[in-house]
Parts: sequence; structure tokens; C-alpha cells
Amino acid sequence: MSKPLRISVSAADTFVDCPRKWWYSYVDRLERKASQALIVGNAVHDKAEKYLKGELTVEDCEDRWWHILEPGLVFLPDSHSLEEGMPGWTVENWLTGTCGPLPFSGKVDFWRFHEGWLRVCDWKTTGDSSWRWSKTPSQLAELLQPLVYTHSLVRDHLNGEVPKRIDFQHINLGTKGRPKAMTVWAEDVAWQAVLDKATVMESLAEDMAHTAATHEGADEVTPNMAACRKFGGCEWAEQCSASPMNRNKHIPFQSLGLFDKTNTETSKNMSNLTDIYAKLGLQKQEAPQPVSSPEQRANDVTIPGR
Repeated sequence: MSKPLRISVSAADTFVDCPRKWWYSYVDRLERKASQALIVGNAVHDKAEKYLKGELTVEDCEDRWWHILEPGLVFLPDSHSLEEGMPGWTVENWLTGTCGPLPFSGKVDFWRFHEGWLRVCDWKTTGDSSWRWSKTPSQLAELLQPLVYTHSLVRDHLNGEVPKRIDFQHINLGTKGRPKAMTVWAEDVAWQAVLDKATVMESLAEDMAHTAATHEGADEVTPNMAACRKFGGCEWAEQCSASPMNRNKHIPFQSLGLFDKTNTETSKNMSNLTDIYAKLGLQKQEAPQPVSSPEQRANDVTIPGR
């Protein structure tokens, strides 16, 4: 591979969802077509980053991305302003290190550690104004991403100091219809939950490294066909032989090499086909005999003594 295999939270989530999908995305690294939701999400995140760093201009507050972001600003955990952003907070922080046998990377939207209190916050964009996909507080407290990021922050940025209190926040932003926002907090998350998810992440890294080392290609990796239609359908459905669009295709005998133009090859292949039927416990049906006319049936009758 041109680049070393790495693990991230998104890679781990994909591996759990479908190992073959993970192979296409993170081993083969097939080129992805950016969805409209991803384009909008990235644009809003960029706007939020500039805001939190105090880098916005008046012109920056006149486009669509600002109008999506603005309702969520009331949920920011500390005082803030257009000119100053949020002093004391670390914004768009890349995390790097190792996880089991693989290099690890991830990015926290914004976080702060003050007097033993760690807060890890994340922007989430959605086109569903009902907030159907937003996490509940209990779900957020068990989510892989903030727990793994917390472990990395403590190890690499806080010199191993375990926080006295850990809070996670999602600020959900609606991207369609009238702009609106909603926040979810998971408060006072247990440190043991962080350690447990770090162990899970290391185990996934070992499984991913083993899969990459023992398989030659995506077709050798076991797929999870229950995930084929999730999130609007797998982006690699066209390449995957297990996807609904491919596993339901009719494959003609000719493409299997069962028939040839020459009589010799045809007889050989027909014999092979008979063997296949036998192995499967099937009986090849004979062609139906033509129905004779009444006159022919009369002629076929044998009369005794004649």
C-alpha cells in the first residue's frame, strides 16, 4: 500500500458495520464521491472553526453556512463573541498517536480542561429537522468517539492527569428548512467508561491489522449484508459482489464456460453439468416427448395375433 494503514473512530465504526466496506474505504482507499450532506457539514464546520477562533469578518456572517450555525451559538458552554471567539478553548485539535498495532488519528471540534473539569464538544449537522438521528444523553455517554478522544487527550495533552469531571456535548444544527439547533449533554461521564472504550478500540485495531495482513482483496473479506442499505445504501455497492445490485444478477451459462462452439467441448461441458447436478442431489429433467395425433396413437396399438 502507498500509505500505512491507520485507525480512526470513523474507520473503527465502518469496520464494525461491514468489514468489506472498511476494506474498500481504508485499505483500497477507493475515491469517494462527496455527498451533499458531507459538503454542507464540512462548510458549516469550517465556519464554526473560524468563529471559535475569532477570525470571522462581517462578510462571513452573510452566507448560508452562517445562518445554519448561528442558532447553535446560544448552546456554547462559555461566554463568546464574534471578535474574540472562545478564549481558553482548544479548537479543531488533531489527535495523533498509536492504538494497538496501528497509528491513530482524530480531530476534536473544541475542548477545554480547567480545574480538573474536561469538556469535549462536537458540532453535528443533519437534514432531518425532527432530530431523529441525534444522540440521547445516555447514548452520548457511551459513544466511541468522545470516549476515545478523551483517552487520547488525557494521555497526550494532559500528561496523564485523570479529570475530576468529564462532560460531552453535541450541538445539533438543522441544515434544511428554517435554521434551528438543539444541544445534548452527557454529564459527569465515568473515567472507567473511557478506559473500557480505549480497550475496545485497541481490540478493533488488532482485528483490522490482522484482516489487512491475511487477505489479498476485498472479495476475501466477509461482508455484512445487513448493512447494504443503511444510510441510503453503501457507497461501494457497485464494486461489491455481495451487494443487492450484484448478487441478484442473472449469470448466463456462457459466462461460466459451460458451452463451447465445438461438439467435443459441448459434450465435455454437458458431462460436467450432469456431475454438478448429481453432486447437488438434483436430477436433470428430460425433454418432454411430443404428443402424437389420434391417428398416430391408433397405428401404435399392437393387436394380438397380427
